[in-house]
Amino acid sequence: ENVVSMGAQAFRDNTAVKYVYLPKCKATSDKNFWQCYGLTNAVFSLEMTKLSDNAFYRCTALKSFTPFLSDKLTSMGGGSAFYGCSVLTGSLRIASEALTSICGAAFLGAAGGFIGPVEIYSPIKTIGNTAFTSCKDLQVFNFYSDVTPSFGTDAIMVKNKNSRVIFYVHSNKVIDGWCA
Repeated sequence: ENVVSMGAQAFRDNTAVKYVYLPKCKATSDKNFWQCYGLTNAVFSLEMTKLSDNAFYRCTALKSFTPFLSDKLTSMGGGSAFYGCSVLTGSLRIASEALTSICGAAFLGAAGGFIGPVEIYSPIKTIGNTAFTSCKDLQVFNFYSDVTPSFGTDAIMVKNKNSRVIFYVHSNKVIDGWCA
């Protein structure tokens, strides 16, 4: 409960970890919970500033991550923060004024059960390659910003024919795209 930081790979491949409660921890380190297949819930500080490379890579049982995501977030590492977290549920809201990029493969194969929209209110300049690819149940993706982002290859690619991606950029100018 009093842990404020962790070293890289602290729980890597530990299938016995089921629940993480670290309300004072503001950052993850590389591969902290890499392939912790038993991890279902993770609670971190509401002041979280950093999600590192592969922080929850292939945590295939991870259903809940709190906060999702902090409005203090400044970094999402170099990639794959929630790669393969296929049963992650709930809505995703990114509203940090300091976050300017979403790393490649950040949610690749994740978001199996997002029940609400993905909403981004941050001044994101870059959405990396495959950041939101294969999010099978993702239906609504809203992006509100005064910044026109650059998109990596397949940055947002969902396979649900009912999905809708809407970008509100530069004083509510709409760039509207349907995903098939």
